Amino acid sequence: MSESENIVVETAEKIFGDLADAQTINHDKESKWKAPLWKALSEAGLPLSWVGEEFGGSGASLAEGFGVIGAAGRHAIAVPLAETMLAGWLLAQAKISSPEGEMTVAPASPKDRITLNADGTLSGRARGVPFAKAAKHIAVLATGANSASIALVDAKAVRIEAGLNLANDHSDTVTNRGKRLAGAPTIPTSRYASATGRRRSVLCSPRPSSVEGRLMTDS
Repeated sequence: MSESENIVVETAEKIFGDLADAQTINHDKESKWKAPLWKALSEAGLPLSWVGEEFGGSGASLAEGFGVIGAAGRHAIAVPLAETMLAGWLLAQAKISSPEGEMTVAPASPKDRITLNADGTLSGRARGVPFAKAAKHIAVLATGANSASIALVDAKAVRIEAGLNLANDHSDTVTNRGKRLAGAPTIPTSRYASATGRRRSVLCSPRPSSVEGRLMTDS
């Protein structure tokens, strides 16, 4: 582990230890610990670790980012840190600056597909999108007739239906009513392959059970 990676991971460990220890979480039935934790993480630049400085991030390396995710897993922190990191990186591939606040990515599974239609609307369905209910924005990896595109969707523009899966984890449905996007830049095939690969690595990495959701977009 490099010196810079050590510093990043130590920063994450200190924040988790100070603001999200097991005792604090277990005694806080209203989850009030989440707001100050996210504020501290954001001030340290951790949610946008994989985003370059030109797009509002801290420009950390791949290893440093996974070190942060590992620290969150060791503390069993159920906040969309990994998802926001992945969403920020995905948006940067299309030169889209990341907004403030929690984000997630759709589709989460390679079996699902979201399509960017010719009229600029999204259609399709993605199941098991982590932290869909908690996210303020969703970074969408969409496919068109001959290319792939990345879109930033405001979570307020979609309808969220709360639910629980068989494991008693939150499993929500988010419906997009065909809201037209301001823009969805296309990305080269090589970047699409890189995006799907990192999505698989991050969303399939071991970490605590999270608030899950389903993103369903239709025209």
